[in-house]
Amino acid sequence: MKKLLTAIIIILLIFIVVGIFYARTNNKLERCKIMCDESWERIDTEFQKKSNLIPSFLIIMKDYAVQEEDTIQYARDVYTDFMSTETRKEMSAFYAVNNALSKLLSIVDKYPELKANENFTPLMNKLKEVENNIAEASKQYNKNVETYNTLIKAFPTNIIAKTQGFSAYPKFPKEKDLGD
Repeated sequence: MKKLLTAIIIILLIFIVVGIFYARTNNKLERCKIMCDESWERIDTEFQKKSNLIPSFLIIMKDYAVQEEDTIQYARDVYTDFMSTETRKEMSAFYAVNNALSKLLSIVDKYPELKANENFTPLMNKLKEVENNIAEASKQYNKNVETYNTLIKAFPTNIIAKTQGFSAYPKFPKEKDLGD
């Protein structure tokens, strides 16, 4: 009877230890996933700010760059697309915003009087600030993603990650890699 009771206690202890490990690991995975999601939201927020600069650039440029209608229309379309919730979830939306702003800024080189516009310098300063915020947010996101992705690949956490449907996150490209 003592042997049976001892065996039951040992089995219960094993189940308790495994249960605790499972719960702690699952909670750790959830925390890491939440951190990735939150840092992604920060990137998205900063890119939304960046895309919101497009209409301001367009207003400044409308009087100067009349013959650049294709570029201006492209920037308008990108802005409209980016503001749709579904599009913002795709990495291509970030590339499009960067591309549209690059094309708009290339117009400035053709029209030096644009740089002289009193609204242009503050707008460029705001763009630089947002780009710095994006760089900082993407570093944090990539750090969180690296931690999370390493965790879901490491044994024995990978077993729990697979059973609970945790999957890897993509890294965010460096800002310079989002260009044309």
